[in-house]
Amino acid sequence: MQALQWGGVLHYGTQNASRIGLFATRANLEVLSQDRGAAFEHTWRIGNSLCDGLRRLFDKKRVSAIVQNVGPMLQIMFTDRPAIRNYREYCAHVDRARYQRFALNLLEYGVYMSPSATLHSVASLAHSDEDVALTLDAVDRVLENVEA
Repeated sequence: MQALQWGGVLHYGTQNASRIGLFATRANLEVLSQDRGAAFEHTWRIGNSLCDGLRRLFDKKRVSAIVQNVGPMLQIMFTDRPAIRNYREYCAHVDRARYQRFALNLLEYGVYMSPSATLHSVASLAHSDEDVALTLDAVDRVLENVEA
């Protein structure tokens, strides 16, 4: 974290590299580390459960989409490609308008995903198995009723 302090490492974001934010982050990580990793295990499990469910739904509905994730951080991309590895591929092969329609339609079912296809989503400690089920049900409905 010292590398981020005062902008020593370029890391974009409104709250990045503020001293108060770094102290709060350090305190949060200390608390989370005291539970022997249970919080991190939870977020990775929830994130992987969500991503696996999304992949199954896209496959079942024969939707040309991929879900790329690292643990709880994920990104849905409407594309025929098996993977998107860089920004050039993203610009050339991802249907951003389709993603936006998909994300906006999820709102009708109580699920928020940023309508910006360039942003990722993150499962958090606050998310539960019930939240994953609700999200997958909403995605199933959107894919059934709307040309996402």
